[in-house]
Order: sequence, then structure tokens, then C-alpha cells
Amino acid sequence: ELSHQGHPDDILPLLLTSVTQELFSCIADEHVTGESPYKLLKKDDIVQDMKKRAAVSDFSPAKQIVLEYPDEELLLVYDKTFTYGQCFYLVLTPEAKDRLLKVRLSFEMRIRKKEVLEEEEKVPSGPRQWIGLGSEREIEEESVKETRNKV
Repeated sequence: ELSHQGHPDDILPLLLTSVTQELFSCIADEHVTGESPYKLLKKDDIVQDMKKRAAVSDFSPAKQIVLEYPDEELLLVYDKTFTYGQCFYLVLTPEAKDRLLKVRLSFEMRIRKKEVLEEEEKVPSGPRQWIGLGSEREIEEESVKETRNKV
């Protein structure tokens, strides 16, 4: 469901400066892309960043949420199309994190399946031309043939 700001309640759009992107190895279009937008961040790293850089930390708007977050890792998503108004958003609940990662996993599985099917289509179907590798003589010697005339 959407909050009054126009985004789902379980995410928080964030503006991450280039310094923050470097610190957390989530540089837009380098570490995270439109095709691979997810980055798991350690809760402890975010807490340390908020302690060290205080109000300057890009995560300070999410301070309470991060401190109360039950898991060890939070999911950061690169929002290339600025769907929710910023270039990133932080996923605020473990349930939403699991849901997004499962959707991503099933999407990647479908892509892989499609690639495998396309690869199989390239293999020509039907009988292929015989390529002799030297066993023809042995086959000839072992084969049964009629040697007498039929009555």
C-alpha cells in the first residue's frame, strides 16, 4: 500500500551522495545497475556511518528504522528510473526484503531458462551426418550376413 508520500510504506527513498555510494560499494551504474539493482548492506556498517558522520550521514532519515531493524542486513535498491523520487530506496522490513529478493531470484531463473531454451533451439534437430572414427571395420566384421542361397 502507498504511504501519503507516494511510495510503499515498507520502503524509504534515499538520496545517496557519491561519498556514501563509495563507502558502501553501491556506486550507481557501476556496482548497482538497472538490471542488478539490489545491494545488501550490513546494519552495523550503517549504524557506524550514522555515528561517525552523524547528521551528514545519508542514512540519518532512516536512523530509528535502521536501529530497530531485526535482521543483520538491509536491502538497498538502486532506483534508476526515480520511481519514488530518489536514486535509491531502503527496504524497511525483512518481509519486503525477502519478497523483493525472491521476485528477483525467480526473474533471474526465468531469464536463465529462456537462455537455455534459446541455446537448445540452436542445436539442429533430426539425424546428423555420420562421422566415421575407425569403428566401421569392427562393425563390418561383427555383423551377421546371409552366405547361402535361399531355397
